[in-house]
Amino acid sequence: NAADLGYTGTELQPAINEDKAALQKFEAIRAYGALRMGLIPKLEDAATRQHTPKVAFVAPAQDYVSSGGKAIPASAIDLHARALSMGKLHHAMMGTAAVAIGTAAA
Repeated sequence: NAADLGYTGTELQPAINEDKAALQKFEAIRAYGALRMGLIPKLEDAATRQHTPKVAFVAPAQDYVSSGGKAIPASAIDLHARALSMGKLHHAMMGTAAVAIGTAAA
């Protein structure tokens, strides 16, 4: 939930990728997630497994401006989702994130 993390869900890359504290927070979430999922035997191993798990956050639909500068009205979308890959906020919705969001919605 974006709000639980202090975000709106409309953040673009610079808002996250240029914020060291944000990147550290998301990396901690990812690392502990990897441990809890059994992907790594100990927390320190998360640094050697950067590709999974992915971290994403969602928010209710609201007006926003896309990374390309286009104004998108809330009525045109169902929700906001932002996903990180390899330690950075991704510029687009990755296929893996889209599948996970679709599954969760079902």
